[in-house]
Amino acid sequence: MVVHHKLLSGLTQMASLFVEQGAAMKITVSNFLTPPERMSGFDILNVAAFIFLYRTILDPLVSRTRKTDNKGLMKLQGMGIGLIIATIAMIAAKIL
Repeated sequence: MVVHHKLLSGLTQMASLFVEQGAAMKITVSNFLTPPERMSGFDILNVAAFIFLYRTILDPLVSRTRKTDNKGLMKLQGMGIGLIIATIAMIAAKIL
């Protein structure tokens, strides 16, 4: 199986981004030390948690409150909510 070189380098860059970010961050909270290698794991857990919350809480809540045939949020609305959450996270990271 042939894997395109640019695809492979892009995946490698994305995987190493969190390790480099963790190396530049303060990685201790109280007496708990988080190794930089664990940062990509935190990213995976956060994505999984938000997908779970979206599918079990947000989407059913929206579909109950709407009276149209469309169930839940449209893809564009979901992307907008994701951008709002990312913006709030960036602001919180700047403040803290």
